[in-house]
Amino acid sequence: MSRTRPEPSIFPNDPILRAEARSFAHLISADLHPINNNRVRRYLSEVLGADEPQVLAWYHHWLREAFSSLEAQLARQPAQFRFCFGDQAGLADACLVPQMDNARRFKFDLSKFPRLLAVDAECRKLEAFRRAAPEMQPDYPRE
Repeated sequence: MSRTRPEPSIFPNDPILRAEARSFAHLISADLHPINNNRVRRYLSEVLGADEPQVLAWYHHWLREAFSSLEAQLARQPAQFRFCFGDQAGLADACLVPQMDNARRFKFDLSKFPRLLAVDAECRKLEAFRRAAPEMQPDYPRE
């Protein structure tokens, strides 16, 4: 396996789908992931004085915005795949699953995002995703 061209690829072979997968992953990494940082939510509460319901409402607003865009992007595809952009998991899927975990952690209603839920469920069937789940990590907070 080459480090510059791993097999299987994390991108679809089709150039349009490859661009879509990159776009999907970038939306998550640039728009959605940063608001999951604890320091951002702490700033809202500690510096701006937002209470917990206000912080949660702020967070849910941005989740809804991002997930609506992601759901629409998947719905525009000419074919519905098992994963985001093909029949094997790739970069887009690896970016999506942790955000789904965060949404659940903060009690966000995912019912309006059936395609994201379906992809997430398919990913969770794979050993690599099961092993990478937050609750499988040694530093996961146990109650």
